[in-house]
Amino acid sequence: MRLAAILLVLSALAAPSASAAPCAAPDTAATVAGLKLMAYYPSDNAWTYMWTRWRPAAIDADFGRIARLGANTVRLVVAPEITGYPEPGRRFLGRLEQALALADRHGLRVQLTLFDWWGSYDDLDGSKRWADAVLAPFRGDPRVAFVELKNELHVSDPQAVAWARELLPHVRAAACGAPVTISAVGTEPGETVRALREQLGASQPDFYDIHYFGRAELAYLRFSEALRAAAPLPLLVGEVGYSTWAGNGLVHGLPHTRDAREAAQEHYLRTVQYAARALGLPAAAPWVYADFDPKGIPARGPRDVAPEHHFGLHRADGTPKPAAAVVRDAFSGTVSQGFNGGFESGIRVQDKELPAVWQIRGAAHAVVRRDSSVFRSGTAALRLGSKDGQATGRVAVHVSPVAAFLETGRIYEAAVWARAAGTAGTTTIGIEWYDREAKRIGAVSSEPLRTLSSGWARLSVSAVAPPGAAFAHVVLQTAGNPTAVWLDDVTFG
Repeated sequence: MRLAAILLVLSALAAPSASAAPCAAPDTAATVAGLKLMAYYPSDNAWTYMWTRWRPAAIDADFGRIARLGANTVRLVVAPEITGYPEPGRRFLGRLEQALALADRHGLRVQLTLFDWWGSYDDLDGSKRWADAVLAPFRGDPRVAFVELKNELHVSDPQAVAWARELLPHVRAAACGAPVTISAVGTEPGETVRALREQLGASQPDFYDIHYFGRAELAYLRFSEALRAAAPLPLLVGEVGYSTWAGNGLVHGLPHTRDAREAAQEHYLRTVQYAARALGLPAAAPWVYADFDPKGIPARGPRDVAPEHHFGLHRADGTPKPAAAVVRDAFSGTVSQGFNGGFESGIRVQDKELPAVWQIRGAAHAVVRRDSSVFRSGTAALRLGSKDGQATGRVAVHVSPVAAFLETGRIYEAAVWARAAGTAGTTTIGIEWYDREAKRIGAVSSEPLRTLSSGWARLSVSAVAPPGAAFAHVVLQTAGNPTAVWLDDVTFG
């Protein structure tokens, strides 16, 4: 560690009150707009273990990989219970300084989250002393992008809100020029932000931070509501994520395999990032950099909750999942609207290949697979049809487009190219409309495929989004089909 940094840390406990000198007002809007943020813990030393099992070389290597993803800020979380309270120990302060120095080495600034795992909301004096001591060495430090008072404050806890009302202005003074925020979580972040704003009264943060783990198709609606609730303060989507645990049930109709869930994670983050970009928000911050080794999680962490171990953009062995590329693109300012409409991406399930991210309905006695021997463009198409020469019942696949969010009264079209091997049965493309509670409120379908020639025929359907529709799914289906039908180049818009 640099000598100057050591001296700075050793002087922290004797530092004057953070309110002793005037501080420049933070440029909050510019700070938030420019954020490319990554939530971080070491995979094998998560939560408080990051600080008690200190491994700076591993952190340094991770920070290098985070920077190569295009991030410019990394989130560090500290808990009073392991730092020393109300006076943090010199060892912890030294490690925090070293973490900032390692981040700076890779061109990363730091989001410093205080008061993790905290519940002593009646101890206002101790809380202020601890916050002062943690922030004093970094007073006016440009390496600190912003400070988060508390992770996911529960707005339903009046004692917690009263504590935040008292601490927010104090921490703002101690942060000395760095914006201060507080994060909220829930499936209805707009309502949470609105309630928190009302209860905080005059003690507002510099901006609001929401964490979202709900359905990707509803992200645009939820973010827009939170944006309105926070206005005129800026808004950051400080955590979003999808667990690649094989049992994750957020998206139904997918195989219970790692490849299927990793493809779903890529699609989820693409959809969420597109929603954030469409609303003019900075890139949503992914939770989290890497999966967690259960042995690297302290007893108070989610040791026995399997889904919590698999939110990472990287696997626990350090190899990237497909979603890492989505985040790299989002940090560079681009988000693809692709939803595997050409069936170019596949997942292997036992002895067959299925199209990635497409959800399957009613396929017990039918063929559903990605076929690389027949296609209109690219290298593959979707094959639906009979398994044994008997006419199929209804078999369908459906997907939420990346730009699935809707504006009531606008016309939307879904289209696909199709060809049949013989009698086509009834083969259609459809649009299903869903409301803000993810309940289906209507559907429209194309005319069925009529041509039985060797060429491809275009099927399409267009309709006005009905009142109350929040998002759409595209559905490809066939019924009464004794042979096979191929579908390719699906579009929605």
